[in-house]
Amino acid sequence: MRSKALMAAFAAVLFLAAVFVAWYVPAASRLHFQIEETEKSLETNRGRERKQLYELGQTVAGIPAVRTEMVFSVPFTEEAHHAADSLKKERNALRSLKKELEKKTADQPAVQEDAGHE
Repeated sequence: MRSKALMAAFAAVLFLAAVFVAWYVPAASRLHFQIEETEKSLETNRGRERKQLYELGQTVAGIPAVRTEMVFSVPFTEEAHHAADSLKKERNALRSLKKELEKKTADQPAVQEDAGHE
């Protein structure tokens, strides 16, 4: 009887071990795959971070040159702005003159036609 009980206990232990192995192998495989994917994602993100830090360094290094360029370009932009304003004023004056001339020429043909009838 004792050997039957030992055999039953041994069979139960073997069954539980088989169930554990049947559960553990796929679970461990999934975990291993997830770890690999996480490592790849982490390495990709680290690469992006390195690239962004490099680009940031390049941008920061270029700031003094841009500031210098801005200092030299401000007078030119102010000059161009004033030139544009003066051109606008000149254009408006020319439009006014054009309207006056059109008005005078519109009146002149009527005067000439009256002179031709007499």
